[in-house]
Amino acid sequence: EDRLAAALVRMLDAQWSIRRSRFDEARDALSEIVRSGEADPTLRPRAQWLIGETFFMQQRFAEAIDAYRRVEVLDVDGQWSAAALLQAGKAFERLSRHREAATCYTALLTRFADTPHAEPARTRLAELNGSPSNPQPGGVLR
Repeated sequence: EDRLAAALVRMLDAQWSIRRSRFDEARDALSEIVRSGEADPTLRPRAQWLIGETFFMQQRFAEAIDAYRRVEVLDVDGQWSAAALLQAGKAFERLSRHREAATCYTALLTRFADTPHAEPARTRLAELNGSPSNPQPGGVLR
């Protein structure tokens, strides 16, 4: 229980560092949580996702993508994997790598269609494909 409390305190410290734009400091704390085999298993994927977010905020999109890709290995229930796929897709778009972005969005929609991240992924995918985001069945817009 003490370990969980310590991991939660490190997570809060890291989030505070992010708010103050101290991204390297935040990544150090978050990496500690990810590496710790003793940390609560639900905290590790969240910490890894936040590492990706710090790179994204710094517009270091390739590094963000690498960080987001590591989330899936840690994520048991898929909550953070879905978020990571969405953000990785956005990072690929920022790098003008639209095919890879579409792959991320499609994977999210295939594996995590029932998450809150599905609708933004559907919208982004439709925009990448140059079609309206809410086509009616049969392809006819109403």
